[in-house]
Amino acid sequence: MGTRIKGTTLIARLRYLDEVSVPDARRKVLESLAQADRDQLTKLLLPVREYPLELNARLDEAIARVLAPGQPPEGTYRRLGRASADHNTREFHTSFSHGTPHDVIARASQLRAQYYTDGVAKVVRMEPALVVIEITGATTVTLPDCESTAGFIERMVEIAGGKTKVTHPSCVLLGGEACVFRCVMSG
Repeated sequence: MGTRIKGTTLIARLRYLDEVSVPDARRKVLESLAQADRDQLTKLLLPVREYPLELNARLDEAIARVLAPGQPPEGTYRRLGRASADHNTREFHTSFSHGTPHDVIARASQLRAQYYTDGVAKVVRMEPALVVIEITGATTVTLPDCESTAGFIERMVEIAGGKTKVTHPSCVLLGGEACVFRCVMSG
């Protein structure tokens, strides 16, 4: 069956398309998708309903192709993660953005459980200037999701008043045992 995500993620992506300065961005992105994906994304998306992570990956890939043609897609995926953090903490999970930046990151496992049907996020190292998060047990792993997760973490820390640079030094897609996110904290 694969990893499934909550509709809040897809809704945040579509709202992002409505807010960017590219005319008709939503229409252009949807038209670039296969008919089955287009049909699913133009129906009423429910925030609590579960959708395949692969659908989200295909949407993210289409957004990168349409909004940033010829550029590496990872930057777009990070922006989508940041936009998702803004949208979802404002509308659905305000309590996750309260506290210090370290408090916010410490809730990574709870936050992952709100959005994904599988995979466990665990803080494996917490120091004043460095936090390391590992995600294990996900049935489905995609590059757009990994990069979006990094952007999401960066924005959540900013919302809590901090600053971090997130790298992704190990990934299941590249043979790693876990997806690792290394957060270098500052400010």
